[in-house]
Amino acid sequence: MGLPKLSAEEARKRRKESRRKWRMKPEAKQKRRETEKKRQTIYRALGKSEDCRKKYRSDPVKYEREMALQRERRARKRQNDQIGSDRKRLRLDAESEVLWDKTLSKFLQAISDGPIHRCICCDRLWFKHSISHQSKMGLQKKKILLVP
Repeated sequence: MGLPKLSAEEARKRRKESRRKWRMKPEAKQKRRETEKKRQTIYRALGKSEDCRKKYRSDPVKYEREMALQRERRARKRQNDQIGSDRKRLRLDAESEVLWDKTLSKFLQAISDGPIHRCICCDRLWFKHSISHQSKMGLQKKKILLVP
């Protein structure tokens, strides 16, 4: 059914070994030498690498192209970051909307009867959730009701 999946370490070792073998091939060595020679001739012709960059940027067309590419890369990165943050914000908004709906429904259910419960001490009207019923035993334990 296919090869077994390698661990990250094993895959890294295999890639490293493959690259090492490829570098040992004569045609790869020759190609690397040629590219290195080209690079050296360009550097020699233009001086140091910093001078190369200065000369490249001194040409207004090339400089403008480089700046446009840089702006495009930054915009793409910003857009990718924005997409991630939009998803996160939408998810949080949806979760908070659900929480708000639950809280509102609980509140509406709690006050649906209205303040109809009358306190025996102060004769005020109270909501059901505001009242705590006390037994005589509870009051005696709290030493509120003293029975002779």
